[in-house]
Amino acid sequence: MTKKEVFTLIGLYILINLLLAFAFNSVVFNESFYFNVLSNQFEVDDIQKFLIANKKVAFLSYVFIPLIVLIRIISVSGVFKIYAELNDKNFHFHSILEIALIAEVVFVFQVVLKFAFILFNGTTIENAKTMSVLFFCPCWCNTATHQKS
Repeated sequence: MTKKEVFTLIGLYILINLLLAFAFNSVVFNESFYFNVLSNQFEVDDIQKFLIANKKVAFLSYVFIPLIVLIRIISVSGVFKIYAELNDKNFHFHSILEIALIAEVVFVFQVVLKFAFILFNGTTIENAKTMSVLFFCPCWCNTATHQKS
């Protein structure tokens, strides 16, 4: 592959990550999901406060996704390049970027499978536990004062 093709694939990979993030935020992590998951632990007012705060900063995820993807691909490529240099191998960095990009495809498959699982099975609490989305606590919540008794 040429350098231009590799960088085009990186751009396509970033676009796919952005589209998957948008799909999750609009289809899976909607208001009904948060009310279903958090209603046993928090009051309705607290969940609404969280949703309002979430809407205010939702655009930041779309800004940071390309940066995170680039950092991840470049750091993996850097490790491959260091390994190649230590073993006296001569690889061009764009070919190492290609290898890192191929390795990153596994993560896209994981997200697509998770999205398909949730679409076919719904966003119930049991499914959410299965998909490991309940292991978070929003920063604004103080569990001692906001939990239901």
